[in-house]
Amino acid sequence: MKNLNVKVVGLGEGGARAVSRMMNSHVGDKISAGFVAVGNDENLLLTTATKTNIFLNRDAVTVQKNISDALDGANFVVFVAGLGSTAAARAIPLIMSHAHKIKARTVAFVNLPSKLENHSRHENAAHCLSDLAKADSVFAVPAEKFFLFRLNRKEISLKDLFAVADEIFCNGVKNFLDALTGEKTSDTLKFGDAAFCYGEAEGIDSAVDAVKAALKFPALDVDELKRASKIFIRVTGGELFFKTTADAAKKFFHDEITDTKVIWRVDKDAEIVNKVCASIMFTRPPAVNAKSTFPLLKNFLGRFQP
Repeated sequence: MKNLNVKVVGLGEGGARAVSRMMNSHVGDKISAGFVAVGNDENLLLTTATKTNIFLNRDAVTVQKNISDALDGANFVVFVAGLGSTAAARAIPLIMSHAHKIKARTVAFVNLPSKLENHSRHENAAHCLSDLAKADSVFAVPAEKFFLFRLNRKEISLKDLFAVADEIFCNGVKNFLDALTGEKTSDTLKFGDAAFCYGEAEGIDSAVDAVKAALKFPALDVDELKRASKIFIRVTGGELFFKTTADAAKKFFHDEITDTKVIWRVDKDAEIVNKVCASIMFTRPPAVNAKSTFPLLKNFLGRFQP
Protein backbone atom coordinates (compact mmCIF):
# COMPACT_ATOMS: atom_id res chain seq x y z
CA MET A 1 0.00 0.00 0.00
CA LYS A 2 1.47 3.32 -1.06
CA ASN A 3 1.73 6.46 1.10
CA LEU A 4 1.46 4.56 4.37
CA ASN A 5 1.37 6.64 7.52
CA VAL A 6 1.16 4.23 10.44
CA LYS A 7 0.93 5.18 14.10
CA VAL A 8 1.46 2.43 16.68
CA VAL A 9 -0.08 3.43 19.99
CA GLY A 10 0.84 1.66 23.23
CA LEU A 11 -1.76 2.06 25.98
CA GLY A 12 -0.95 1.73 29.66
CA GLU A 13 2.11 0.10 31.18
CA GLY A 14 1.93 -3.05 29.05
CA GLY A 15 1.36 -1.15 25.81
CA ALA A 16 4.16 1.31 26.51
CA ARG A 17 6.54 -1.54 27.27
CA ALA A 18 5.52 -3.38 24.09
CA VAL A 19 6.05 -0.40 21.78
CA SER A 20 9.47 0.20 23.33
CA ARG A 21 10.32 -3.41 22.47
CA MET A 22 9.10 -2.84 18.91
CA MET A 23 11.22 0.27 18.49
CA ASN A 24 14.31 -1.48 19.84
CA SER A 25 13.60 -4.35 17.41
CA HIS A 26 13.26 -1.90 14.49
CA VAL A 27 9.65 -2.85 13.79
CA GLY A 28 8.16 -0.47 11.25
CA ASP A 29 11.52 1.03 10.23
CA LYS A 30 10.88 0.35 6.52
CA ILE A 31 7.76 2.51 6.56
CA SER A 32 8.92 5.01 9.20
CA ALA A 33 6.06 4.07 11.52
CA GLY A 34 5.43 6.48 14.37
CA PHE A 35 5.18 5.23 17.96
CA VAL A 36 3.12 6.79 20.73
CA ALA A 37 2.77 5.88 24.41
CA VAL A 38 -0.43 6.77 26.28
CA GLY A 39 -1.01 6.36 30.00
CA ASN A 40 -1.77 7.71 33.44
CA ASP A 41 1.75 7.42 34.88
CA GLU A 42 4.00 10.23 33.67
CA ASN A 43 7.10 8.72 35.28
CA LEU A 44 6.52 5.47 33.43
CA LEU A 45 5.98 7.11 30.05
CA LEU A 46 9.12 9.20 30.43
CA THR A 47 11.17 5.98 30.56
CA THR A 48 9.82 4.60 27.26
CA ALA A 49 11.63 4.73 23.92
CA THR A 50 8.82 6.81 22.39
CA LYS A 51 9.29 10.49 21.64
CA THR A 52 5.56 11.17 21.71
CA ASN A 53 3.80 10.57 25.02
CA ILE A 54 0.22 11.41 25.96
CA PHE A 55 -0.58 11.81 29.66
CA LEU A 56 -4.21 11.06 30.42
CA ASN A 57 -4.20 12.95 33.71
CA ARG A 58 -4.37 16.29 31.89
CA ASP A 59 -7.61 18.15 31.19
CA ALA A 60 -9.89 16.71 28.51
CA VAL A 61 -9.21 19.46 25.95
CA THR A 62 -5.45 19.02 26.24
CA VAL A 63 -5.67 15.23 25.99
CA GLN A 64 -7.85 15.43 22.87
CA LYS A 65 -5.46 17.92 21.25
CA ASN A 66 -2.48 15.72 22.07
CA ILE A 67 -4.23 12.74 20.46
CA SER A 68 -5.07 14.80 17.40
CA ASP A 69 -1.47 15.98 17.05
CA ALA A 70 -0.04 12.48 17.59
CA LEU A 71 -2.26 10.93 14.91
CA ASP A 72 -1.86 13.75 12.41
CA GLY A 73 -1.80 12.37 8.85
CA ALA A 74 -2.24 8.73 9.90
CA ASN A 75 -4.10 6.35 7.62
CA PHE A 76 -3.46 3.36 9.91
CA VAL A 77 -3.67 3.34 13.70
CA VAL A 78 -2.46 0.21 15.52
CA PHE A 79 -3.39 -0.21 19.19
CA VAL A 80 -1.28 -2.34 21.55
CA ALA A 81 -2.74 -2.77 25.02
CA GLY A 82 -3.75 -4.86 27.95
CA LEU A 83 -7.51 -4.29 28.03
CA GLY A 84 -7.80 -4.49 31.79
CA SER A 85 -5.99 -1.20 32.34
CA THR A 86 -7.75 2.07 33.12
CA ALA A 87 -5.52 3.75 30.54
CA ALA A 88 -6.92 1.54 27.77
CA ALA A 89 -10.50 2.10 28.96
CA ARG A 90 -10.01 5.87 28.93
CA ALA A 91 -7.95 6.22 25.77
CA ILE A 92 -9.49 3.75 23.29
CA PRO A 93 -12.81 5.59 22.76
CA LEU A 94 -10.97 8.90 22.29
CA ILE A 95 -8.46 7.49 19.82
CA MET A 96 -11.05 5.43 17.93
CA SER A 97 -13.26 8.50 17.56
CA HIS A 98 -10.41 10.58 16.16
CA ALA A 99 -9.21 7.77 13.89
CA HIS A 100 -12.66 7.53 12.33
CA LYS A 101 -12.76 11.30 11.98
CA ILE A 102 -9.55 11.29 9.91
CA LYS A 103 -10.67 8.09 8.10
CA ALA A 104 -7.75 6.00 9.38
CA ARG A 105 -7.97 2.22 9.48
CA THR A 106 -7.78 0.77 12.99
CA VAL A 107 -6.12 -2.46 14.13
CA ALA A 108 -5.72 -3.72 17.71
CA PHE A 109 -3.30 -6.22 19.23
CA VAL A 110 -4.54 -6.72 22.77
CA ASN A 111 -4.53 -9.15 25.65
CA LEU A 112 -7.52 -9.93 27.83
CA PRO A 113 -7.25 -10.06 31.63
CA SER A 114 -6.79 -13.35 33.39
CA LYS A 115 -9.85 -14.95 34.95
CA LEU A 116 -8.08 -14.50 38.29
CA GLU A 117 -7.90 -10.71 37.95
CA ASN A 118 -10.35 -8.46 39.75
CA HIS A 119 -13.81 -7.51 38.52
CA SER A 120 -12.89 -3.92 37.64
CA ARG A 121 -10.27 -5.08 35.14
CA HIS A 122 -12.81 -7.33 33.46
CA GLU A 123 -15.24 -4.42 33.30
CA ASN A 124 -12.54 -2.26 31.71
CA ALA A 125 -11.87 -4.99 29.14
CA ALA A 126 -15.57 -5.33 28.30
CA HIS A 127 -15.85 -1.57 27.71
CA CYS A 128 -12.68 -1.61 25.58
CA LEU A 129 -13.98 -4.45 23.41
CA SER A 130 -17.23 -2.60 22.90
CA ASP A 131 -15.30 0.50 21.80
CA LEU A 132 -13.17 -1.64 19.46
CA ALA A 133 -16.24 -3.19 17.83
CA LYS A 134 -15.83 -0.94 14.77
CA ALA A 135 -12.11 -1.59 14.35
CA ASP A 136 -11.00 -3.22 11.10
CA SER A 137 -9.17 -6.01 12.93
CA VAL A 138 -8.88 -7.04 16.59
CA PHE A 139 -6.26 -9.64 17.50
CA ALA A 140 -6.99 -10.60 21.11
CA VAL A 141 -5.00 -13.04 23.25
CA PRO A 142 -6.28 -14.04 26.73
CA ALA A 143 -3.66 -13.77 29.48
CA GLU A 144 -3.95 -17.50 30.20
CA LYS A 145 -2.49 -18.24 26.77
CA PHE A 146 0.85 -16.68 27.73
CA PHE A 147 1.54 -19.56 30.12
CA LEU A 148 1.59 -21.93 27.14
CA PHE A 149 4.75 -20.26 25.85
CA ARG A 150 6.66 -21.19 29.02
CA LEU A 151 5.46 -24.74 29.70
CA ASN A 152 9.05 -25.98 29.79
CA ARG A 153 9.78 -23.94 32.92
CA LYS A 154 9.11 -25.16 36.45
CA GLU A 155 8.32 -21.65 37.65
CA ILE A 156 6.91 -18.69 35.73
CA SER A 157 7.16 -15.15 37.06
CA LEU A 158 5.13 -12.11 36.08
CA LYS A 159 8.27 -10.79 34.42
CA ASP A 160 8.35 -13.91 32.23
CA LEU A 161 4.72 -13.43 31.22
CA PHE A 162 5.31 -9.75 30.42
CA ALA A 163 8.25 -10.78 28.24
CA VAL A 164 6.03 -13.30 26.43
CA ALA A 165 3.36 -10.66 25.77
CA ASP A 166 5.96 -8.20 24.49
CA GLU A 167 7.46 -10.79 22.14
CA ILE A 168 4.09 -11.94 20.79
CA PHE A 169 2.77 -8.47 20.08
CA CYS A 170 6.11 -7.27 18.73
CA ASN A 171 6.09 -10.09 16.17
CA GLY A 172 2.36 -9.75 15.53
CA VAL A 173 2.62 -6.05 14.69
CA LYS A 174 5.77 -6.64 12.63
CA ASN A 175 4.09 -9.32 10.55
CA PHE A 176 1.02 -7.17 10.03
CA LEU A 177 3.04 -4.13 8.94
CA ASP A 178 5.26 -6.23 6.67
CA ALA A 179 2.17 -7.66 4.99
CA LEU A 180 0.57 -4.26 4.76
CA THR A 181 3.47 -2.70 2.88
CA GLY A 182 3.03 -5.07 -0.04
CA GLU A 183 -0.71 -4.78 -0.41
CA LYS A 184 -2.27 -2.74 -3.21
CA THR A 185 -5.25 -2.19 -0.96
CA SER A 186 -5.61 -2.51 2.79
CA ASP A 187 -8.98 -4.25 2.37
CA THR A 188 -7.18 -7.59 2.11
CA LEU A 189 -6.03 -7.22 5.71
CA LYS A 190 -9.43 -6.47 7.25
CA PHE A 191 -10.27 -9.38 9.52
CA GLY A 192 -12.70 -8.20 12.21
CA ASP A 193 -12.40 -10.59 15.18
CA ALA A 194 -9.07 -12.17 14.30
CA ALA A 195 -6.16 -14.37 15.31
CA PHE A 196 -2.56 -14.65 14.19
CA CYS A 197 0.36 -17.05 14.41
CA TYR A 198 3.88 -17.27 13.03
CA GLY A 199 6.80 -19.65 12.70
CA GLU A 200 10.14 -20.07 10.98
CA ALA A 201 12.47 -22.79 9.75
CA GLU A 202 16.02 -23.02 8.44
CA GLY A 203 17.07 -23.83 4.89
CA ILE A 204 16.07 -22.94 1.36
CA ASP A 205 13.37 -25.61 1.16
CA SER A 206 11.75 -25.01 4.54
CA ALA A 207 8.52 -23.27 3.53
CA VAL A 208 6.48 -26.29 4.64
CA ASP A 209 8.36 -26.49 7.96
CA ALA A 210 7.80 -22.77 8.56
CA VAL A 211 4.06 -23.18 8.03
CA LYS A 212 4.08 -26.25 10.31
CA ALA A 213 5.89 -24.18 12.96
CA ALA A 214 3.24 -21.46 12.68
CA LEU A 215 0.52 -24.07 13.16
CA LYS A 216 2.20 -25.10 16.44
CA PHE A 217 1.98 -21.53 17.77
CA PRO A 218 0.78 -22.05 21.38
CA ALA A 219 -2.00 -19.45 21.24
CA LEU A 220 -3.47 -20.84 18.01
CA ASP A 221 -6.78 -22.71 17.92
CA VAL A 222 -6.38 -24.87 14.82
CA ASP A 223 -10.09 -25.74 14.81
CA GLU A 224 -10.86 -22.03 14.45
CA LEU A 225 -8.38 -21.80 11.59
CA LYS A 226 -10.04 -24.72 9.83
CA ARG A 227 -13.39 -22.94 10.06
CA ALA A 228 -12.10 -19.47 9.21
CA SER A 229 -13.86 -17.54 6.45
CA LYS A 230 -10.79 -15.48 5.56
CA ILE A 231 -7.14 -16.53 5.77
CA PHE A 232 -4.02 -14.59 4.79
CA ILE A 233 -0.64 -16.38 4.71
CA ARG A 234 2.70 -14.74 4.01
CA VAL A 235 5.80 -16.85 3.37
CA THR A 236 9.11 -15.00 3.29
CA GLY A 237 12.60 -16.33 2.56
CA GLY A 238 16.14 -15.01 2.20
CA GLU A 239 18.15 -14.48 -0.96
CA LEU A 240 18.43 -18.22 -1.68
CA PHE A 241 14.69 -18.72 -1.33
CA PHE A 242 12.79 -19.56 -4.52
CA LYS A 243 9.12 -18.72 -4.63
CA THR A 244 8.35 -22.04 -6.27
CA THR A 245 9.24 -23.80 -3.01
CA ALA A 246 6.20 -22.15 -1.45
CA ASP A 247 3.99 -24.35 -3.66
CA ALA A 248 4.71 -27.28 -1.36
CA ALA A 249 3.61 -25.20 1.62
CA LYS A 250 0.39 -24.29 -0.16
CA LYS A 251 -0.33 -27.93 -0.98
CA PHE A 252 0.38 -29.00 2.61
CA PHE A 253 -1.89 -26.32 4.04
CA HIS A 254 -4.79 -27.11 1.73
CA ASP A 255 -4.40 -30.88 2.18
CA GLU A 256 -3.96 -30.88 5.96
CA ILE A 257 -5.81 -27.80 7.25
CA THR A 258 -8.53 -26.46 4.97
CA ASP A 259 -9.50 -26.08 1.35
CA THR A 260 -10.98 -22.66 2.12
CA LYS A 261 -9.71 -19.97 -0.23
CA VAL A 262 -6.46 -18.58 1.13
CA ILE A 263 -4.79 -15.31 0.19
CA TRP A 264 -1.12 -16.23 -0.24
CA ARG A 265 1.84 -13.86 -0.39
CA VAL A 266 5.39 -15.04 -1.14
CA ASP A 267 8.29 -12.61 -0.70
CA LYS A 268 12.05 -12.41 -0.44
CA ASP A 269 13.86 -10.53 2.31
CA ALA A 270 17.67 -10.52 2.33
CA GLU A 271 17.71 -9.67 6.04
CA ILE A 272 16.50 -13.12 7.10
CA VAL A 273 19.38 -14.82 5.22
CA ASN A 274 18.69 -18.59 4.94
CA LYS A 275 15.53 -18.77 7.04
CA VAL A 276 11.96 -19.07 5.86
CA CYS A 277 9.27 -17.30 7.89
CA ALA A 278 5.53 -17.89 7.75
CA SER A 279 2.83 -15.72 9.26
CA ILE A 280 -0.89 -16.47 9.26
CA MET A 281 -3.77 -14.10 10.00
CA PHE A 282 -7.40 -15.11 9.83
CA THR A 283 -10.95 -14.18 10.75
CA ARG A 284 -12.25 -16.22 13.67
CA PRO A 285 -15.50 -18.07 13.10
CA PRO A 286 -18.41 -16.77 15.25
CA ALA A 287 -18.43 -18.12 18.78
CA VAL A 288 -21.14 -20.68 19.49
CA ASN A 289 -24.32 -18.98 20.70
CA ALA A 290 -22.63 -15.59 20.54
CA LYS A 291 -24.94 -12.74 19.58
CA SER A 292 -22.15 -10.78 17.94
CA THR A 293 -18.58 -11.26 16.80
CA PHE A 294 -16.53 -9.54 19.48
CA PRO A 295 -18.19 -6.80 21.54
CA LEU A 296 -18.63 -8.94 24.64
CA LEU A 297 -15.79 -10.07 26.86
CA LYS A 298 -17.54 -13.30 27.77
CA ASN A 299 -17.58 -14.40 24.13
CA PHE A 300 -13.82 -13.95 23.93
CA LEU A 301 -13.18 -15.78 27.17
CA GLY A 302 -15.54 -18.53 26.15
CA ARG A 303 -13.26 -19.40 23.23
CA PHE A 304 -10.31 -20.04 25.45
CA GLN A 305 -11.50 -22.28 28.23
CA PRO A 306 -8.55 -24.39 29.43
